[in-house]
Amino acid sequence: MVPPRYKCVILLVLLILVAPLFLLMNNNLITNSTHLRGYDVVGLLWNCTGNVVIPSVQKQMQPSSNARDILKATTHRTYNGYVLLKNHIPAEKAFVGTESVTYTTHSDPTFLDNLVPLVTRWRGPISVAIYCPGTDYDLALEAVAFYRHCDTKDNVLQGHESQEKAADMSSSQLVRDFVTFHFFFEFKHRPTSNVLTAEDVESMLQRTPDCKKRPPSDDEGYVSFRRKNNLTYPVNVARNLARTAATTHFVLPSDIELYPNPGLISAFLNMFDPARQSGVKTRDFLARPNPKVFVVSIFEIQKGAVLPDSKQELLKLLAEKVAIPFHKKMCSKCHRVPGAVNWVKEDSRGNC
Repeated sequence: MVPPRYKCVILLVLLILVAPLFLLMNNNLITNSTHLRGYDVVGLLWNCTGNVVIPSVQKQMQPSSNARDILKATTHRTYNGYVLLKNHIPAEKAFVGTESVTYTTHSDPTFLDNLVPLVTRWRGPISVAIYCPGTDYDLALEAVAFYRHCDTKDNVLQGHESQEKAADMSSSQLVRDFVTFHFFFEFKHRPTSNVLTAEDVESMLQRTPDCKKRPPSDDEGYVSFRRKNNLTYPVNVARNLARTAATTHFVLPSDIELYPNPGLISAFLNMFDPARQSGVKTRDFLARPNPKVFVVSIFEIQKGAVLPDSKQELLKLLAEKVAIPFHKKMCSKCHRVPGAVNWVKEDSRGNC
């Protein structure tokens, strides 16, 4: 069991040339990440490879002409007994091809408070699949409306003093700009109320919710329809719905409780900048036609500690034992990352 004083998890991506990874080309992903209930989770990911250009890959990364329309279009379909409401509540901004990287994740209505720190640090497209059987559908609608309209940053980031507090945009604007919500549930557990049409959703989002009344949270002991009926959380359906709905070439599939470090998107995409290519070995590796993966490492941080925004800050927290490798006390070898020791010793380049 993780010691109770460690309540957060930091996600660190070392972009090196060996071992599996979560930052992948869309439609080429199989992932098996851990879903952590009851933890505040935060992620820091750094671009630490040489900068390269891959002409053969760049050609196939060009966005389709109708990708933006696809993002805005809500589709309802059934799959293996589930009703999938893709793009049920779309983001106001759309990204296609290599314009950005999509963070794909999943949740139930009681865990959506993680959206605020996530979107504040990611600052790019986020695709969220929400499992909402029965009355949880109405709860999900209320929660989404709340986070799209109400600013909750200071309440959610308790004790966190890193740069997200100095953000130049409100949390509600970030959610409206970047987060697209997909709803799904079993057909046999479909909502008792009518599922909203696209026009109904648009009308609902025009109404301002009571921002003094926060949505129920799992941490507060709220008993959702899922928990009341002891329904198994369909994690793979959720992951696949969020991932396949992404319209960017690259996706980062992860848990909603993992928060990436600021600037990851631009750092990752810079690897493909023709003006910044270096390292023949790296270039040859990335030019291969087979799917590419990058190493992801996770760290835990004491609850209430300041979230690190750079490698230097993370190393300091590790030295002070404020942060520790994920599951160090349970099974450290299970999450060991090749090259991690060398990465710690290396001189930093930028935010690496």
